[in-house]
Amino acid sequence: MRYGIVFLACMGLSGSMAWADAPLAKSADASLVHLMVAPQPPPPVIVSEAWGGHVSYVAGYKGMDSKWKPADSQIDVGALDLDLRPPDAPFSVALQALVSLSSEGPDTLGQNGGFSRTTELNIGLRKVFDNPSVLQPFIGGGLAIVNADAKSKTADGTGSRDDAWAVGAWGGAGVYWHLTNELHLGLGVQYTWARGELFNEKLNLGGLHGMIMFGVHW
Repeated sequence: MRYGIVFLACMGLSGSMAWADAPLAKSADASLVHLMVAPQPPPPVIVSEAWGGHVSYVAGYKGMDSKWKPADSQIDVGALDLDLRPPDAPFSVALQALVSLSSEGPDTLGQNGGFSRTTELNIGLRKVFDNPSVLQPFIGGGLAIVNADAKSKTADGTGSRDDAWAVGAWGGAGVYWHLTNELHLGLGVQYTWARGELFNEKLNLGGLHGMIMFGVHW
């Protein structure tokens, strides 16, 4: 019995050595080594297909240069502020339409009273800094197209009215506060420069905006 066990052990060892020397075994071992050392393909890159953005109603204050007195303090009665970011883009496309009003006209003719209105169409780029918190700072700027319409009059009701167009630039910064997954508040400060001629006087039709924003985001 003892000799039989020894005989079987020797036969098993001889079979293992024969398999190791066989071409099929060598090929299998080589394939295994190749799989272990071959470089693995990189993981797939996940590309976001979702667009992001904010749409806001805007209200606030617009301060203008001294040549607009007494109409140099105007109210931003509200319009549209939009930023739209394509998938995986570092910047958003920004679009604004701002309307500011005053119950006074600029005293460029030695007259007073009347009214003033400025309308801004601002186009440009905005960088919104995505944070894990609910606060999302932003900064941006671009091209400004501004229209001004004003009327000045004397005490007897006579006066004149004029309007002007100008092209310039705008720049600003602020912060969004995401209240929920859809709603946000925002604060912004922005300056617009667009020089035009109103009542034969060169004026900056833009100014300094302090804005409160409310809207939706995605």
